[in-house]
Amino acid sequence: MQKAPNKLRICSVISVSFQKNNNYKVTYILVSDGSKARIYASDMNKHNLRLINTLRSETARMHSHDLGSKKPHGIFERNRPEAKVDLHAKAKKDFAHHIASLLNSSSVAHEFQKLVLIAPPKFLGSLRSMLTKGAIDLVIKEIKKDLTGSDEQNLKKYIWE
Repeated sequence: MQKAPNKLRICSVISVSFQKNNNYKVTYILVSDGSKARIYASDMNKHNLRLINTLRSETARMHSHDLGSKKPHGIFERNRPEAKVDLHAKAKKDFAHHIASLLNSSSVAHEFQKLVLIAPPKFLGSLRSMLTKGAIDLVIKEIKKDLTGSDEQNLKKYIWE
């Protein structure tokens, strides 16, 4: 049995320093699927997007058959349905947990005042279940689509429609 690597790569992290003016409201916009994510910052009034963070999960990007499997070896364990583990689903869940942790800590640090979530429905549900109440309270819009392949112009159409 081949053990899947647990690789999560943060491609770029740029600090946001918008908060000097108390009247200025920063909105984080998360565009994600189960294996990659981009976080933008925006003031929402000017319809601008500034990429501040890009994340990728190499494990979640792999095909299920490439991840191997965690199958039970004992005679009695083989017939237990809960003994089988879907490593691909686990990698996506781990990635959602990592993103939620980032958003939760950023909300506590008051790095943003509003949050827009863009992700496929299943991943969005998983992500929302891991966000704290404080972070969920900042969500102003959810878009249940996979727009990770979209450019910024197309994203703007969905965000500000």
